[in-house]
Amino acid sequence: MDKATQIQTALETMKKVLFRLHPLNDEVWEELKSYFRPRSFKKGEHFLRAGDTATQMYFIAEGLVRLYYTHPDGMELNKSFYCEDNVVTSYTSLLTKTPSNLSIQALENTLVLAADYAQVRRLNDTDLDLQICARKIAEIEFVSKDTREQQFLMLDAKERYRAFKESHRNMIDRLPLVHIASYLGIRPETLSRIKSE
Repeated sequence: MDKATQIQTALETMKKVLFRLHPLNDEVWEELKSYFRPRSFKKGEHFLRAGDTATQMYFIAEGLVRLYYTHPDGMELNKSFYCEDNVVTSYTSLLTKTPSNLSIQALENTLVLAADYAQVRRLNDTDLDLQICARKIAEIEFVSKDTREQQFLMLDAKERYRAFKESHRNMIDRLPLVHIASYLGIRPETLSRIKSE
């Protein structure tokens, strides 16, 4: 597939994802999609590093990314993973216009549609349908975060791994063991033992 076709397909997919949440009128969709530009990240490349202030939001057309924190001792702690058909950014940095506490890194070669959040927000402020769509994205993020917190507080490591496999079944075979272990808050050798059981 050539680059132009790939980008057109990505825009059509983004439209389907958004319209499943809430339909937008044609005029708003045309303006919204005009804000998004294709960007490619190679495996290991960062969209954003801790300390930078986020200004962009990304729709993942192809690939896999992780959001992670870096402990003062250098240890990396995975917060979340996103693959195709998801919007990703450092939301706190984006909304507060302050430096991000987390980094966003491609775990595979990744194609995204990137937009300047200020443009999207201005359009969002003028259109009720887009506001509903944005609210539903925020609700999905909230439920995901709340579920993760509940699992950390209420489940043991084996149960957390079982829940992770269920909620991340579309990407679990694409994630290195070390990243899954970090996400679950356990050592890779502990995860290996859990898997073998």
